[in-house]
Amino acid sequence: MRKIFLGFIFSSILVSALFISTNDEKVQAAITTNKASASKDGVEPTINSASELQTYLMEKYPKLITDIVTVKFDYTVTENDSIYNPYDYFINYDLSLSPYAMTFEASMNGHLESIKHRDTAQEDVAKARKQLNDFFKTMAEDLMKKLPNKKILGQDYDSWYTYKYIQRGHNTSKSLSWTNYEPIDLGIEWPGPQPDDYWKVTQTHYDFINKRYDNHALALQYAKDEDTRFRFRVAYSLLKYDEFKITEFGWRDYLDGGSYSRY
Repeated sequence: MRKIFLGFIFSSILVSALFISTNDEKVQAAITTNKASASKDGVEPTINSASELQTYLMEKYPKLITDIVTVKFDYTVTENDSIYNPYDYFINYDLSLSPYAMTFEASMNGHLESIKHRDTAQEDVAKARKQLNDFFKTMAEDLMKKLPNKKILGQDYDSWYTYKYIQRGHNTSKSLSWTNYEPIDLGIEWPGPQPDDYWKVTQTHYDFINKRYDNHALALQYAKDEDTRFRFRVAYSLLKYDEFKITEFGWRDYLDGGSYSRY
């Protein structure tokens, strides 16, 4: 009887020990699982491809609302693998405006020309332009953190044919260009975009018979700057991938413009 009683006690202790051991393992497993889950919470998504970058932009930067116009974005992202292009990723905004306008600047110019808004137009446009600048700067700095050592070109790019069905007269339009890279050593300094009065000044002081400008100082300076713009763009287009360095966000108006053809 004594042996049976001792055997019962020993069995009870063994079962209790096994239960406690199993329970501890479950608790420890639960703690480990919770830690693993917690490590995922609050972590920003990683970007490893053009498609992932495109999805991220569509979700986080779908539109910009200003007091003048609402800008909606339908991004297309492509990854570059050619030494003849300076970037790793090209982001085409494919933006649309409401109320409708061809470009953001066209919308701003329309507001400036409005009689209804003439008392506040200058202030309104300055505010909207700042909002656009801040929107893209925030986006660029965000992407630069997620894509370190990657060169990015952002641009509103459009192309079309004058004669769509026979694909003749190819046209392009590029605006709102920004990058996080610049040439390492181009040897030519960009003089800035054409001034608002560029065409008025240069046409007024150009001698079409002798094909030269008169001695008007501003017209001569504008002509010189335009020649520098041309040489800058040609030299820039000849650079290869490794001839560019990563920089901070910056607007690159020398990448804006377009080509137009009737045939």
